[in-house]
Amino acid sequence: GVLRYAMLVGDRSLIPWVKKGYDFARQVSGEFGWFPEGIGTEDYYTTKHSETCNITDMLHLAVKLGESGYEDCWIHAERFVRNHLLESQWSRQDWLKPAPAELPPDDAVNSRIDMHRRIMGGFAGRTLPNEFVADGVMMGCCCGAGPRALFIAWDHVLDRREEGLYVNLRLNRFSKHADVLSWLPHEGRVLVRMHSPGPLFIRVPEPEVRVEVNGALVSYRRHGTYVRIDAGPEDVVEARFPLLVEDREIPLYGWRFDTRWRGDTMVRITPEGPRFPLYQRSESDTDACPMVEATPERRDPSVRW
Repeated sequence: GVLRYAMLVGDRSLIPWVKKGYDFARQVSGEFGWFPEGIGTEDYYTTKHSETCNITDMLHLAVKLGESGYEDCWIHAERFVRNHLLESQWSRQDWLKPAPAELPPDDAVNSRIDMHRRIMGGFAGRTLPNEFVADGVMMGCCCGAGPRALFIAWDHVLDRREEGLYVNLRLNRFSKHADVLSWLPHEGRVLVRMHSPGPLFIRVPEPEVRVEVNGALVSYRRHGTYVRIDAGPEDVVEARFPLLVEDREIPLYGWRFDTRWRGDTMVRITPEGPRFPLYQRSESDTDACPMVEATPERRDPSVRW
């Protein structure tokens, strides 16, 4: 709230104060988007789990700090989305136990009917870094916060600024300004089909970048963590860059995890969670990017929340 107020009234003195709080939260959390509900206590129900609400708030801070000039925060935002936000969404029917033959009727407090369908797409109330449920709970606040985080990410993939069109997050999006297609985490490759005037700025913090416009190699200029490309309506711009694949050891609150990364995407964590293990992403740990045919009807309308 302080950050949005500062941006609204142009009070730049407040923004570094917000950044200090954000940096502190990152230092006591997982770089992959796992954020404890509370710190400074050994109590299991604060320090030892992350709520989806926490991820949403940190993502919101990251994109707004990115808009305020802290360009590295876009890297953080993409990691939060690609990793623990997506892992916090219930998407597997095999995790749900079969219902008994006879269920008690719903009452004022409990609802049990048709849960295999209703639970799908909901968000975890409390996760461990490697486990979907820390205590078997999914909470209404987190089920509301998760979709808001997805919208925040979608809304900030690209934006029109005075100096041109910016691609901030290297995620897929179809829009009236441009279509953004990402091959990550399989290849270091992002393609942009322009539908509006340029110039185009693509966030590519990697030092080595190859840029083509309509299949021809072109020069570009660095603009912070972005590359600036002269392109206009109907141009197809493609940026290619090395994709770092590495194994990392992550210490976190007395735990020690071995992880595997492809760029900003964590594709494996060990030890695995005992019941509902997260980051079962062998299909993402490949060099071959799966392709899906998409039509122009996918192009989104102008929606602002």
